[in-house]
Amino acid sequence: MKKIWICLLCLLLTVSAAACGGTGDESYASAESAASEASSLPEESSEPETASASMRYDALIARISEGNFYFELRGDLFGLEVTLAIAERNGVLSSREETLGEVSYTVVKEGKSYSFDLAETVYFITEETETHPLLSETVFVSEGTEELNGKTYDCVLRALKEDESQTLTYFFDGESLYAVRISMRMGESETNSLLTVTAFTEEIPDDMLFGIPENYTEYDLATEPDKPDFPSELPAFTAGTLMDASEENGAYSFTYAATTQADCDAYIELLKEAGFEQLDIGLEIEDIFTALKDGMVVAVYFMSGVTALSYAPFS
Repeated sequence: MKKIWICLLCLLLTVSAAACGGTGDESYASAESAASEASSLPEESSEPETASASMRYDALIARISEGNFYFELRGDLFGLEVTLAIAERNGVLSSREETLGEVSYTVVKEGKSYSFDLAETVYFITEETETHPLLSETVFVSEGTEELNGKTYDCVLRALKEDESQTLTYFFDGESLYAVRISMRMGESETNSLLTVTAFTEEIPDDMLFGIPENYTEYDLATEPDKPDFPSELPAFTAGTLMDASEENGAYSFTYAATTQADCDAYIELLKEAGFEQLDIGLEIEDIFTALKDGMVVAVYFMSGVTALSYAPFS
């Protein structure tokens, strides 16, 4: 889940083709064009021209593209209170996440991503690719107004170009970004999280790290315990790529990347055919499928291209 949240933070600041050339929708001019058109209006027009939410979004992305900034959001992200921050200095990007009292960082520089936290003195390295969320393209969906906490805001809705089940709604208070709502469709339901902007400035706090602390060492994958075999009591899950697997005290957990909602739904049908009976255990997240067989409970859910599966004794 933490990996997903870090990606979501990056998605808030997607720098797509639109960042360099506007929204990507010809029907919307850039903020500069709007200003130029406003200056050419007849003098008798006393009402100032107001930039659309799309134009203000363009201006926001243009400012982010210039670099040297600090951006912070706080709110409820899928049931957890989080503080998310991202900053850029001299071409190096740093993101910071704080939740449940834990702080983690991701630093991106020279084509590599370095991830670490403050609990352990190790870091992980991954190669950056064209599919990194920071390079994900978004597309314009709609714009208008919406009421939040008793006040009406101008807003623009954008969707990920590669996965339009994920959308971002940007709410503007005047020229300033007020909040971002992250929406993810999972099956027939939709999960929404609202993050309020608490800072957007050139002043970067000292707790934003742009390098690896001196006493940290690269994590040695050779020391990682062997991944457990998939339980033979379950139908095989053949979709996607195994991203993580663990076992502790007879409880198994498996996470698969590059999957779809259809992959998850098909596996749920296999579980039913294998004799697993669905349970209603009052989970807040509606789209988690839970079922019981022979004293073991299995839980399956899909979110943002990832299918997670757990299998453990029922208690």
